[in-house]
Amino acid sequence: MNLAAYTLKHPTGVSRVVVGHFLEGEEGEAEEEELLAMVRGVGTLEVACVLPGRDNAVEDEAEGKKDDGEGAAGKEEGDALQILCSQPSFSTIRSMTTIRPVGGPKDLLVVGSDSGIIALIELVATSTSTTTSNTTTTTTSSSSSSSSSSSSSHYFLRRVASLSVGLSGCYRGVPGQYVAADPSGRAIFACSLDGHKACAVVLRDKGTGEIELRETKKGLVGKGGGGRKVSGKATVFDVIALDVGSGPPAFAVLAGGDEEDGMYAQERLAAREADGLDLPEESLKHVTVFELDLKSNSLTQEEKGWRMPVSSTGTGLLALPSSFPSSSSTTLLGAFLVLSENWVGLKHRSAFKELRVPFPRPEGLSPSLGVLPIAWAGIGGGRGGGEEGGWRGIVQGEWGDLYEVRVGFPSDAPSSSSSSSSSSSSSSSSPAPSLSVHALRDWLSPCSALAVLRKRVGRKGGKEAKLLWAAAETGDNVLYVLGEAGGEGGEEGREAGPCREAGVRDDSESAAQVAPMFTRCRRRAEGGEEEGREGGREEGRWLTEAYRETNLAGCVRLLGQAQGQGMGRVVALCGKGGAAGVHVLERGLPVVEELRAPLGFTPTGVWTLARQPREGGGEGGSGVCKTFLLLSLVTRTLVLEVGEVLVEVKGEGLSGLFTDSRTLDAGVLTDGSMVQVVPHMLRRVLPPSSPTSKAPPQLLEWRPPGRREIDKACIGERHVVVAVGGVEVMVFEGPPSSSSSKGLVLKGAKDVGADVSALCVHCPSFPSSAALASPLLLVGTMDLIVRVLALGGGGGGQELMEKARLVVTHRPDSLCFLSSARVACGLSSGDLQWLELEGGGEGRREGGREGGLGAEATTMTLKTGKRRNIGTQSVRLLPFPLGGKGGGREGGRKQREGLLAYSPGCVSWLCFEDEEEDGGGREEGVAIMRVYEHPLAYDPLDALAVIHLRNIGQALVGIHSSSSSSSTSTSSTLRLLWLEQVDRRGLTEDVYAEALLHTPRGVASLPKSHVVVVVEGDGGGGGGGGQGVPWPMTTTEGREEGDEGRKDAMDVVHQHGTSTNTNGSSSSSGNSSSKIRRRRRGLAGSVLRVLEPSTGKTRQLLELEPGLMAVAVEVLKFRCAPPNELFVVVAVVPMHSPSTSYPSSSSAAGSKMKSKRQRRDEAPTPIPGGGAAADKGGTAIITSISGLSPPPVAGYLYTYRVLASGLVLAHKTEIAQDQDVGPPLSLCAFAEEGKLLVGFGPSRPTSPSSLPSSPCVRLYDLGKRRLLKKADSGPLGVRGGGGRREGGRVGGGVTRLLHEGPWVYAVDCVKGVQVLFYVPSENAFHLVADEYSTPRLISEALLLDRTTVAGADRQGNVFVSRVPWEAVVGVEGVGFEGGTEGGKEGPVSRKVFWEICGEEGEAPSKMETMVEFHVGEVVTSMTTANLGRRGGGGRAALLYATISGALGVLSPLRSPREKELLLALETALVKGLGGGGGGKEGGGLDPVLFPTGRDPLTFRSAIRPSKGVIDLDLIACAGPTRRRKAAREAKLDVREVEEVVGEAFEAMNLSRG
Repeated sequence: MNLAAYTLKHPTGVSRVVVGHFLEGEEGEAEEEELLAMVRGVGTLEVACVLPGRDNAVEDEAEGKKDDGEGAAGKEEGDALQILCSQPSFSTIRSMTTIRPVGGPKDLLVVGSDSGIIALIELVATSTSTTTSNTTTTTTSSSSSSSSSSSSSHYFLRRVASLSVGLSGCYRGVPGQYVAADPSGRAIFACSLDGHKACAVVLRDKGTGEIELRETKKGLVGKGGGGRKVSGKATVFDVIALDVGSGPPAFAVLAGGDEEDGMYAQERLAAREADGLDLPEESLKHVTVFELDLKSNSLTQEEKGWRMPVSSTGTGLLALPSSFPSSSSTTLLGAFLVLSENWVGLKHRSAFKELRVPFPRPEGLSPSLGVLPIAWAGIGGGRGGGEEGGWRGIVQGEWGDLYEVRVGFPSDAPSSSSSSSSSSSSSSSSPAPSLSVHALRDWLSPCSALAVLRKRVGRKGGKEAKLLWAAAETGDNVLYVLGEAGGEGGEEGREAGPCREAGVRDDSESAAQVAPMFTRCRRRAEGGEEEGREGGREEGRWLTEAYRETNLAGCVRLLGQAQGQGMGRVVALCGKGGAAGVHVLERGLPVVEELRAPLGFTPTGVWTLARQPREGGGEGGSGVCKTFLLLSLVTRTLVLEVGEVLVEVKGEGLSGLFTDSRTLDAGVLTDGSMVQVVPHMLRRVLPPSSPTSKAPPQLLEWRPPGRREIDKACIGERHVVVAVGGVEVMVFEGPPSSSSSKGLVLKGAKDVGADVSALCVHCPSFPSSAALASPLLLVGTMDLIVRVLALGGGGGGQELMEKARLVVTHRPDSLCFLSSARVACGLSSGDLQWLELEGGGEGRREGGREGGLGAEATTMTLKTGKRRNIGTQSVRLLPFPLGGKGGGREGGRKQREGLLAYSPGCVSWLCFEDEEEDGGGREEGVAIMRVYEHPLAYDPLDALAVIHLRNIGQALVGIHSSSSSSSTSTSSTLRLLWLEQVDRRGLTEDVYAEALLHTPRGVASLPKSHVVVVVEGDGGGGGGGGQGVPWPMTTTEGREEGDEGRKDAMDVVHQHGTSTNTNGSSSSSGNSSSKIRRRRRGLAGSVLRVLEPSTGKTRQLLELEPGLMAVAVEVLKFRCAPPNELFVVVAVVPMHSPSTSYPSSSSAAGSKMKSKRQRRDEAPTPIPGGGAAADKGGTAIITSISGLSPPPVAGYLYTYRVLASGLVLAHKTEIAQDQDVGPPLSLCAFAEEGKLLVGFGPSRPTSPSSLPSSPCVRLYDLGKRRLLKKADSGPLGVRGGGGRREGGRVGGGVTRLLHEGPWVYAVDCVKGVQVLFYVPSENAFHLVADEYSTPRLISEALLLDRTTVAGADRQGNVFVSRVPWEAVVGVEGVGFEGGTEGGKEGPVSRKVFWEICGEEGEAPSKMETMVEFHVGEVVTSMTTANLGRRGGGGRAALLYATISGALGVLSPLRSPREKELLLALETALVKGLGGGGGGKEGGGLDPVLFPTGRDPLTFRSAIRPSKGVIDLDLIACAGPTRRRKAAREAKLDVREVEEVVGEAFEAMNLSRG
């Protein structure tokens, strides 16, 4: 088996963010621009800049512009995040920071990864003459939204230096888990998780600018150092670089758990007495400061204050910058903050004693719960965050609250000239700073990273603003504008002193006694308004949203075409708790609809004409007087004037357009005159003399001789081509300027000998000084021939000469030039046929004078190219200029041509030609131009026209017709729409953020409908996700309020949710339900929802009883029920909270939540003594032995009947708690028997001495009062029928069930896939095969066929396994009675097979791994998808989603030749790019393609050897230059390789058409 792996959508989740000046400042700029560097997922490096918004109302007033009715004036455009470079690194990035080497012009990235090196990476900007459209799909980086008119900048990352620190891989003892860089740019420091360190001096050559990393000497010197080896038993929590000015570089390490901590008990005791800190004896965390001696190039430990005890709950460090007021700068050199649970501490090695202050706590938070900081950043960002009067930082707690940390300085602080970090000044001689923490009373979704940067607001250089980039764990990433933040003083903030009260410890109860309280004010999902506070929002106090980016992180389930979601559409259920939502992904360009107006008729064509004055010249629409919209009917033409409203223009006195006949074509020439072609006449409307002229328009007409009619017409920039009498083609030319009042001049005519079906005229662009070029004509005729005609003959040029011809398969109904060498032909069969014109470009360049093309042009050749199916009717083509409005980093785009191909009743496609980006260089010679095709994510359109809007650019006017199913009448609507920027893979996304209340746990599709049943749930108590419960209430008022909200929600559900209108839409009240939804989002509870994913509408909402949570759902038909009746079965488990003792009868503890640290310490484990199973959301369903006493039942099975009015509960089945079964975790419809398969987890032990049993699978049938158990598999994977396997692990639970026929695949989250075979005659399940020899922690699985299953584990691997042939033959009974076939003996019967191979309950065979591929991230969902295009060689594929929001496909290769070429190209690329080792650090790998120095082969085989997969991401990122070079080295045909690669890339897209 050979598959091709490709990434459709890069990760959207951000794990790390830094701010820096990564580009050199231009001359004349006062300061450099701050950019964001992010790590998407685990290995995608991305650099972005913030584009300032525009206040149109203010700037238009300054420019003297008024609202023209197009919606431009009076609106405000917010800031936007522009991606400069997005580059996969083929590695797992563990840490990242910034450094500016001494004398360097810009900042560099310091990246620690699993490559075993620390890499310094720079951002490179290169200028290229190729202008790339804002809808261009690239292969190495996300398309930039802007470029200059003459040249555009291409950005890429490049490794400039590296330091080898150990083996490749994420090992505990290899430095790179944490990196820090000296603020002065002199050294970098790396540390491993267990305390191994590496340090290097950064050297820069002044002449060449090259960077070198010189590693320091091994071992430590100084007091307590002496080359002391690292114990390896410590745990490092954070590493920072201290800002010590010009002193020796210093680095602080926060660690704990060192076995030698007992040696320093006296030091802790002395520190506690001196500082007044009540540190408990069990505190094992400390901060160690290391200095780099630049003279001896060795790392030393200070003699004084090098080891400082800190809070036992410390989690992070934050260094204070040195850019403070000069009066106190020496006092704070080397100071830093210690962020811990409930506390913030300010420490210094010698200047002052430790200051500590508690975090303010929200009202209603239980005293047993802590406030754990999860993300922080210094306000000001970049290099130096100090401000006059002090320093500020922003911290987010695990509940989502934001805090501001303030460090103040006394005004009478004495100045000092010493800047050394080892200053011995006494603490009494230097005044201590002040420390305070204030709650911002704003709430954000819990973030994985925060970053603050400065930016100028407004295009005209407005005031400087501070922006906060909040990268959410689950939910949207948002860019905010920071106002005057801070608390209100009083009870919201508290200032710390040099000592604390006696008896105040680090735990939450002690912190709750002294911490101030504040009233939380949650931000609504829409932003803007507040809840829980009167008076609304105060100016300048809260965060103002500037930009929002959708995030698919935490994708729980994917629904594809197999689940009834339509062609090319994927529905993703994402998020956790209050951030859960529904994302509908569709292949195509995102389309924004501005207007929708119903029509009482169905037009046959639509055109837009811009009437321009003669002074305007027609450049880009400047000076436009009026814009007319023409709608052609069968017998007449309707003319509408475009303004604030559409107004019908009656008569010819105002527009000059003919309205008493249908229109064949209409357009505007370069001189500004409008041309309309009707069957009996060609009319030219001259432009007015001035914009204010009210004189009637001047008309010039031409009528065909001999009372003939015009059948076809085409209007170009200066030429008009008509087909008269069906067979004669005539070419007219207009005047070169608007000052001329002459009519159109006939330039040539020709009888083509057959009826004309399509026309197209193309005139190449020449400099204004050169002679006008002659047109090139395309003529399609009814005899299935496409002809190329050009003017030639005598000096008058009155003859059309045929230059080339080509026979096509169907009637050509539309023709259009995409470029000088590529032609699009729309066929009557609904296909788009690409034609290649060779020799045409050279001929036109040689034509130096008007009419000289035919005489001097070389021979042209028309060849057939690719063919794509668009629809079922004739394909129509429309030229569409790309570019859009200006803006961006480098100004507006140069307009270039594209075309829209559409067929009535089918989706439209945008096609354009562009040069493929090369990722860091371009080969000398002719660049490869590739045609990119993207569908529009919009309704089918029957007619299209281009219109220019001042504030949008090029937009579209379309006609949409929808036929009623009950009658033959057709209703049409007029649409005004425009295209947004397309991402790298051409996927558009509709987000319904408020479609869900809780974390989605399971989903099932209802057959023959477009709705799905979703079960949602958030655990209460300690089992729930702390981040998913942003409102932890333990007081009586809080519980009553929550119960009241639940009651109100159920009232809405029962009143509105279960009732369905006749049109299928829910009749719920939008205002009341949305208000309750906002109040209840993220609270503990569980609901059952009938959802329409395409619109986000809820058809029905049912809430479960308190204390229960639904974990799985299935839709099926029972054989014993009526044949057309559907049932929905929901697996429900009780929610419990862990406790600290066993047994416990305390009911109060069950309602309390645990913090992250407490949950981590008490997390259940799957080893003996634990027996816990966790679902995908992280909720502990089964507690450990130290949990609460077992509940009376293990779970429930709710059975609902599917009726026309909704879901109705039929009965509830109780699962008894005993030793051989646990809670139900998965469901599957057993279609062979018309019954239900239920997968269970391990049972909870009843006493500390008992052990949990292994999971099992049961078969249930429908009964009158409950579900009836019919069969039981018994404990899976056990020896001798016992509860657990000797020397092995207890299964975590059957989290997925798959089946086809009698084959059942039980997916255990700990033991892997176990294959069962159901024998109806015995009514029993038999274990056939498993993966216990190499167990996997399975996260997702999907059945491909009856013996093949695809899955993913929690180590980031995707695999495909198959049941061995011997097992299939033996189990299914197709043996040969002791005979042989192919040299293999066939078993006699199933019984003999199990008796011989399965001893004492062992699986008879092991599954064979066919495919192994390391994605790098945990895959959370899988589904099947169709790739390619209809009629264009589509293929089936496996679509997967990762935990960080990436979408990828694994698709089988179509032909052996494709496999051979791609495999040879991949091998040659890896070999040519330095894969497999080298002489330098990083293995000599390409510094641009592999910026972190990770070998792609070793990365794809990081956990298990890669097998049976070709990495198309590597081939795509290599670019055409590297591919051509590798193909030549491998002795492959370069042209054939590029064709195969291009076809493979086109096929790796969701099918649409």
